[in-house]
Amino acid sequence: MVEEIDTELSKVIEDFDRAVNVEALRIANETSKLSFSQSVDSDPQGFVVERAERERIEREREERKREERKRAERAERKRAEQEQAEQERVEQEQAEQEWLEQELLFRRLKPVETVPAITATSAVWTAPANLFSIKSWTG
Repeated sequence: MVEEIDTELSKVIEDFDRAVNVEALRIANETSKLSFSQSVDSDPQGFVVERAERERIEREREERKREERKRAERAERKRAEQEQAEQERVEQEQAEQEWLEQELLFRRLKPVETVPAITATSAVWTAPANLFSIKSWTG
């Protein structure tokens, strides 16, 4: 029983010490705020210089952000232009390939198209004379 009371009393003392320490910290915090405001009041020029320095740093930070945005926009435009140029190059190659294929097909079909269309007749190749002789189907 005495041991339990001793343990409980130790806890209460520890809690009291913590509360006193917290109160001491709060008072110290308040005191430092007051001493800071008094030092600012006694040296208003120093405060103005400090504020001007913060504003200058903020302006420089904003300027760097603007420059970064401009660089990013330029890089994006350049990338888009490169993609566009690549797309145009691919389309040009495809058009050239299609043109070549059509040209080859045209060359293959051209000899057939130049033979006049003969209705109801057939063209027979005579090998020895290398001449065409036309034989009528009618008769």
